[in-house]
Amino acid sequence: MVVRPQDVKSPKERWVLIDVLIEQPDWSLAVGEWDGERCLAARWNGDIERPKGNPVSRGMPTWFVLPREVTEILLAADHLIPEEKKSLSRTYLGLASVGSRWDDFFLKGPRVSDDFMRERDQPPAQEREPL
Repeated sequence: MVVRPQDVKSPKERWVLIDVLIEQPDWSLAVGEWDGERCLAARWNGDIERPKGNPVSRGMPTWFVLPREVTEILLAADHLIPEEKKSLSRTYLGLASVGSRWDDFFLKGPRVSDDFMRERDQPPAQEREPL
């Protein structure tokens, strides 16, 4: 029987599984804690020939902790991780929510129609001294 990623919790003294973010037939991605540090981890899922998958340590299936530098890239990828899990993971890992940045709001946020506030009385533009 192939080991499910939700059941991979070794080594217990170092790893705490919080949630499996992606479970594909070949591989999985999870958020958890390694030695008390919050992180993302990955593993190759098993098959009939290698039911424990990879990596394995002391005969037990384990996770490979990913470098912090790839965390933002993985969490920013469209359609890789379900949005609700992505948002919870960003919060758990202490990362800013992508939608909360001002530049994202003004550059990618909702648009207004071309006639927005066209009828508004606006005072004439003021001349200002150059800096």
